[in-house]
Amino acid sequence: MALTKIQGQNIQDYAIDTNKLSNTAVSAFAQSLAPKVTTVNVANSAYTVLDDTAVNIGGGYIVVTGSDFQSGAIVLVDTTQATSTTFVNSTTLRAELPAKSAASYNIYVVNPDGGTGIRVNGVTFSGTPTWVTSSPLSNQLANTSFNVSLSATSATSYSNTTALPAGTQLLSNGYFYGTVTIGAETTYSFTVRATDAENQDADKTFNVTVTVAPQYQLWLWGRNNFGQLGFNDIVDRSSPVQVGSGTNWNLVSIGAYNTIATKTDGTLWIWGYNNNGQLGLGNIVDRSSPVQVGSGTTWSEVSIGVYNTIATKTDGTLWIWGRNDHGQLGLNDRVYRSSPVQVGSGTTWSKVSIGFYNTIATKTDGTLWTWGRNNRGQLGFNDIVNRSSPVQIGSGTTWSKVSIGKYNTIATRTA
Repeated sequence: MALTKIQGQNIQDYAIDTNKLSNTAVSAFAQSLAPKVTTVNVANSAYTVLDDTAVNIGGGYIVVTGSDFQSGAIVLVDTTQATSTTFVNSTTLRAELPAKSAASYNIYVVNPDGGTGIRVNGVTFSGTPTWVTSSPLSNQLANTSFNVSLSATSATSYSNTTALPAGTQLLSNGYFYGTVTIGAETTYSFTVRATDAENQDADKTFNVTVTVAPQYQLWLWGRNNFGQLGFNDIVDRSSPVQVGSGTNWNLVSIGAYNTIATKTDGTLWIWGYNNNGQLGLGNIVDRSSPVQVGSGTTWSEVSIGVYNTIATKTDGTLWIWGRNDHGQLGLNDRVYRSSPVQVGSGTTWSKVSIGFYNTIATKTDGTLWTWGRNNRGQLGFNDIVNRSSPVQIGSGTTWSKVSIGKYNTIATRTA
């Protein structure tokens, strides 16, 4: 077969004899091999590899491993060159990356001779958690359970990196709760780590001051014909006498012949005259010493009249019991109750006061409500019509403190 000629020469004259390649040529050929990118790991500023699977959108650090890296190689994030690239050896590069929008990007390694390696979607940028909950946390009360929800944007879990106050716990969803048992006000400091889906972390140190509730004794005096002073007798007193030795009494109210009080643990106590079930104990038996009403621990505001009692709970619900001949219980009937009954389903009741046959209350929105007997216009509706359910007085939303008697009512407004 005839050989093709190029300018009179046979092609075979241009064949390479590989046996005659110089060491220099072999070396040049090896150096021109394209680099290969095997892994891209997120690191900290000291280039210690982290468990993070993303770089902060504000910039960060990576360690690139592979083969055939050359001194002077550069790292690209798509088309953006790394802020700096450090050649460690032919298998390892370190790179500081600039800020990028949240997304996944290709990683390129470009050698000085132009050889290029790629890792598709080699690095992801994502925002790290940002703390929403500020410090210090609100003060909490010693010897009383509390809870606070800690929150950071994009966080999927929370953990403490330093010791929590004794008696408290932190759940992985950021729910911080417990009871701190101390005898003097103390401020605690602890650090919480918020971690997102890419294992990026944000630490925040929180301070919380645990205060000790003031200690309140209970003192009574005066008429005691129904045991309303709480001394387990019916002897009148003309000067203050302490009821028991307790120091955890909180709010109190006294009627004509009976008394009601809460304790700092949220329990409700009552004693005295009970002919209409106004003690809320499910009967009409008088008591001459404090008796707890039920087992609830969320009682808040209280008021007792002659024949009726009213109270709120910390959830904003309204409860009432006792005589109801004028609809003063607000239950749209005239049936007496000897145990606490909720008025409606509202959860925004605030201040309360109960008189002989009528009731007044505010809501957290500043509105004013009255019901019951109205023979002297004491309900404030410009008439003498009784009401057996709560009715709003006007449209005002600045009502504050309230008190109601037998024939008169008084209230204040915020300026």
